[in-house]
Amino acid sequence: MSEVRSYAFKPALLRARRTYRLDDTTLFLRDDTPVDLAAITGAGFVNHSVSRNRIMRLDLWVGAEKHSIGYNAAEAAWRIDPDARDFLRLVRDVLGALAETRPDLEVTLGEVGKARFAMFLVGVVSAVIGVALFVAALATGISTDRVAAGAIPMLLMLALGAIIIRTNWPWRAPPTGKAGAVADVVDQVIDGLEAA
Repeated sequence: MSEVRSYAFKPALLRARRTYRLDDTTLFLRDDTPVDLAAITGAGFVNHSVSRNRIMRLDLWVGAEKHSIGYNAAEAAWRIDPDARDFLRLVRDVLGALAETRPDLEVTLGEVGKARFAMFLVGVVSAVIGVALFVAALATGISTDRVAAGAIPMLLMLALGAIIIRTNWPWRAPPTGKAGAVADVVDQVIDGLEAA
């Protein structure tokens, strides 16, 4: 039997510390539920930055059953928090083990399914609000000085909406990468955190 590696971290500020274990072919979740890596049918890696908070998650599917391992903290805390490194090491090592166990497996980058569609709708709402505010400003006959002053926030809403729509377009396949390649990128992030 191979060496079992252990990883412990708090997934969020107000959450309890969780421990995960990994050997060559099995991931043991926080409640010691074993997940056979050879049985993984899908994987996804999510990385969001919202209001100076970084949210990362590794999703693993065994058929319709989804297992998620996540971590979020203020972006400034990522550089100094050892829990962030433990989370990233777990993600890297799980992806590395998947690369050996399931070399054909493509890891989806970003949200999928309902979460992707929800993000798309957030983008649509943001863009519509930006346009609606501009139309409302013109329709009410306010001075051009006031329209010009309000144009920047309106354009930002429109641009934000367009970016979110483009990156979460539900009718386009999300980007993917081989598990080993994604593990290499996560390893570079770990190296960058340790160098800082």
